[in-house]
Amino acid sequence: MFTNLVELPRPSINIMVQTKRFIDGIEILDEVILYQKGCFKRVKRWLRGRHPHLGILIQGYTGIETVVESDVIVPMATFEVVDK
Repeated sequence: MFTNLVELPRPSINIMVQTKRFIDGIEILDEVILYQKGCFKRVKRWLRGRHPHLGILIQGYTGIETVVESDVIVPMATFEVVDK
């Protein structure tokens, strides 16, 4: 009796590489959009370190973190005007 050997595809490995983002030299650990309508967004950001002038201090996974809620206005579209 013969058996058919089937080669299964190799399992894929998902590696998520994130680049570090900074605002004025302060590292952003995470950002969640709380509300968005058009070009207006209300976001909550977790920043690395103590920054009491920006928001609330908490004890997070990476040590002391600052939580900031802010309003952001992002451009809907950008364009370049060329003078001829």
